[in-house]
Amino acid sequence: MRTFGKILGRIFLTLAIVIGLLYFLGPREEIDTIIMFDNNSIDDNIDVYLKRTEGSYLDITPGTEKRVVWHD
Repeated sequence: MRTFGKILGRIFLTLAIVIGLLYFLGPREEIDTIIMFDNNSIDDNIDVYLKRTEGSYLDITPGTEKRVVWHD
C-alpha cells in the first residue's frame, strides 16, 4: 500500500509541475491598456447614440440593451 501512495504522489506532483509549466510558459495574449474615447462621437441625445451603435446587432435580447441611469 505504501508503494501505491508513493506512485500516486509522484503522479500528482508531476501533473502539478506540468500544469504549472504550461501556465507560466504558455502563450499570452497582449492586452491593449490604452483607452481612446472621442467626445464628439456622442451627440446631445445619448439615447440616439446608443441606438445607433447597437443598431447593427440584430440579436440583442429586448430589455438587455445599453442604457444610461442618471444619479439625480
